[in-house]
Amino acid sequence: MEAASRRITEELRCTADALRPVGRIIYQAGFKGLGAEHELCHILVGRVRDLHNPDPAEVAEVRAFDAEMLDTLAASAPETFAPWLLEALSVYPPHALVAAC
Repeated sequence: MEAASRRITEELRCTADALRPVGRIIYQAGFKGLGAEHELCHILVGRVRDLHNPDPAEVAEVRAFDAEMLDTLAASAPETFAPWLLEALSVYPPHALVAAC
């Protein structure tokens, strides 16, 4: 949890409370000839505070959704989400993650 909290502070420039592990996924994604990722991702839930100014080198955009809206948007416009998030949502649906908070 310490490493995750540190990365949240570095990348999102905010604080996370009560992080808890939910599970993990392994995913692979290619990026149009620019490279690929093959990673083990730990899925954590918690709550963030003071999310106002994420590091633009790390985060393209931050938005908040309720579980139903995230399901709808991920299904209708998957290209707008990071590939690891789509993989995580296929294993851990948003309503289950909200319940784990």
